[in-house]
Amino acid sequence: MRETRNPGLHLLRIAVMKVLVVGGGGREHAIVEALRRSQADVYAAMSNQNPGIRRRSKDVLLGDVTDVERIVSWARGHGIELAVIGPEAPLEKIPHVPIYNDDRKVQMR
Repeated sequence: MRETRNPGLHLLRIAVMKVLVVGGGGREHAIVEALRRSQADVYAAMSNQNPGIRRRSKDVLLGDVTDVERIVSWARGHGIELAVIGPEAPLEKIPHVPIYNDDRKVQMR
């Protein structure tokens, strides 16, 4: 939780969500920027390093974005609460994490 003070308001507690963004392209970079503006803690998994995503992420996993077991293990270790999957070869098998995909659906696995 982060605490912030705003004149005229009581102490406000903001719950920080840990979000995993999978993919390293321009679409994912835009998603990372939006998530950071919303105060989310962003983690990224990508095949090739995108310097913009790297700078805005708390941690980055480089490797095959279709290696579901590796990414799930890494995400669990970081306490990821939501995964945003960018590539067309999505990681739809992440269990127990809400997933937003290009079909604009949130799915629980």
